[in-house]
Amino acid sequence: MCDLRFNIDVSNSGRGLAEDIFFGAELTLPDGGSFDFHMEVPHDWRSWRGPRQFTMMSKAFPPLPPGSDIRILVLRLAIPFPVADDVVVALTCGSRNGPGAARTIFLPSTILAPAVEHYTHPYGTQAQKGSGDQLHEGAIKECLK
Repeated sequence: MCDLRFNIDVSNSGRGLAEDIFFGAELTLPDGGSFDFHMEVPHDWRSWRGPRQFTMMSKAFPPLPPGSDIRILVLRLAIPFPVADDVVVALTCGSRNGPGAARTIFLPSTILAPAVEHYTHPYGTQAQKGSGDQLHEGAIKECLK
């Protein structure tokens, strides 16, 4: 299994307080893949979870003032090796009386499979591994743009 982690941050770029934050994700994972999430902010959240999606809504999250930025959770994906299918994570977030935001992360198997193989390969030294790190990190960063 390959363990991928995404830090999920929210920010308030508006002029008012962001209250009653909600967050949702729909995931398309290869067969045998799974997901979990860890709350970074230990406030009271109401959540719903299905086999490939989850939704959370704050019950007592402090309002976010304009210009603030905070990590709310870490999303962990367990991807079986070898990687056979694409990974798609569709995210939505917003607050009461504010505009919502959406972002889709698409990691094609043609990029993810060689990266997973590289990072799980037992290289003898860091120097042997180094050039591959740059290649795969660059390809994954391009997917996240």
